[in-house]
Amino acid sequence: MGKTEYFDVEKELPSTFNKNKLWIYENEEVFRLLVENSRDLISIINKDGIISYISPSCKKLLGYSYKDIVGKGVFNVVHNDDIPKVSEVFSYLIRNPDDFLTTELRILDKDKTSRNIEFIIKNFIRNPDVNGVLCIGHDITEWKKEKQKLKNLEEQLYHAQKMEAIGRLVTGISHDFKNILSVIMGYSEVLKLKFDDDSTKEGKALLAILKNAERASKLIEQLISIAKEEKYNPVILNMNNEIKLVMSVFEKVFEKNIDIVYDFAENLFNIEADRSQIDQVIMNLVINAKDAMPDGGKLTFKTENIFIGEDYKEKYFEFKQNLYIKVSVSDTGTGIPDKIKDKIFKPFFTTKGKRKGTGLGLTTVYRIIENHGGNIYFHSKEGKGTTFNFYLPATSKDITGNSTVDYKLMKGNGTILFIDDEKCIRDIAKIQLEYLGYKVLLASDGIEAIKIFSENKNKVDLVLLDIMMPNMNGEKIFQELKKIKQEIKVLLISGYSENDIESEILNKCSLGFIQKPFTFTELSRAVYGALM
Repeated sequence: MGKTEYFDVEKELPSTFNKNKLWIYENEEVFRLLVENSRDLISIINKDGIISYISPSCKKLLGYSYKDIVGKGVFNVVHNDDIPKVSEVFSYLIRNPDDFLTTELRILDKDKTSRNIEFIIKNFIRNPDVNGVLCIGHDITEWKKEKQKLKNLEEQLYHAQKMEAIGRLVTGISHDFKNILSVIMGYSEVLKLKFDDDSTKEGKALLAILKNAERASKLIEQLISIAKEEKYNPVILNMNNEIKLVMSVFEKVFEKNIDIVYDFAENLFNIEADRSQIDQVIMNLVINAKDAMPDGGKLTFKTENIFIGEDYKEKYFEFKQNLYIKVSVSDTGTGIPDKIKDKIFKPFFTTKGKRKGTGLGLTTVYRIIENHGGNIYFHSKEGKGTTFNFYLPATSKDITGNSTVDYKLMKGNGTILFIDDEKCIRDIAKIQLEYLGYKVLLASDGIEAIKIFSENKNKVDLVLLDIMMPNMNGEKIFQELKKIKQEIKVLLISGYSENDIESEILNKCSLGFIQKPFTFTELSRAVYGALM
């Protein structure tokens, strides 16, 4: 490829240039046609900042006619925030008259809508025919919107990949942590049988250990529910209890300068909802409130029973006529500026800075409340704090079950083969099962389990089998044991939830499932029920 020669038409032309082509520079009509038919915005701004020429494309691009804009100051059409940038450009070109600049400016069209224009700007003030700055602008508004959409998709993919990785990490760690909790709870419950008087130092200590172990177990489930998408599992809940439960964890990480106030309705209606998702709503609102009060303040929870009648529906048409509970979460923090109030529930919108927030917290809150047939609103004043109010349909159903530790044990008899790769789990299980009246055989892996079962197939009444085993997993162990004795009874154990385990052994071949960490009572009842 030959060397390209660059030249200035105002100076002497190179001798190699074909002067027959010079007509394009001498023919003003050609230049006029090029300018008037250009899709780009071509303008001249004189040294006083007055627009002295604008190309016809201005009408289509910005809505201004020639008369609307020529003779007006350039600052009349530049976005206020970009005026300093225009001043800097002019100042630079006056100091460097032979240079040119490329810059992006927000230009206001006739409807005062901002358009993103990328300009190439050249100083021709010393040229008497121009006597100003030549600006050639290309509209990049739509391009920037598409670029932002792509960025949002990339952030969404990044978040999804991050949450998937966190989900795998949390799930893996939780399995080990549940084993640890199983040992702590197991030995504590055995000691509780001896020191059952809660008024003694020993009784108080053991009760504290058990309650905090139970809280730790719930915290693990909450972490898992945040890290990965859980199946919708509605249960009967009381929001007063749920708020207290979540805050029992969060209060420990709150600064001492934040006061927490509970203003609960005494006879609050129950709701039917997914516990992990409702807990996530509370956690997200609490985190936002905490971040809004860096210098301290007051966080208030209020619950009420609400009847949505016809008069209320006229104001809030999205409500159905029904009984609801209303939950208010109020802080005395920095408040939400008016200019962003319409954006706070939008995905990826965050005021916490780059990498400090995903912008999905309030979006998730909105989605969960909406999916439960409820509605959420907020009111806020900058510098005066924020209150989020959400409404959920009430139910007449009562809460069943008891979340407190139950020490009523069900004893029995028979021989149990307990298979788990963790020695500490095997040891405490042996102590507990023997206390319940059973004979216990222990195996640390599949090979040992098969050997022991072969030798005692007519004695073993029940197998307790951990699903997640090294080398030979629980399902493979079960298949090998079944070859030895077809009518084998199996009770499965795992740190993973039933939803996380997709296995034929779980669906067809087991008598039940116990999730770690389990209480002494849960173990006794599961074993008793399997042997019935």
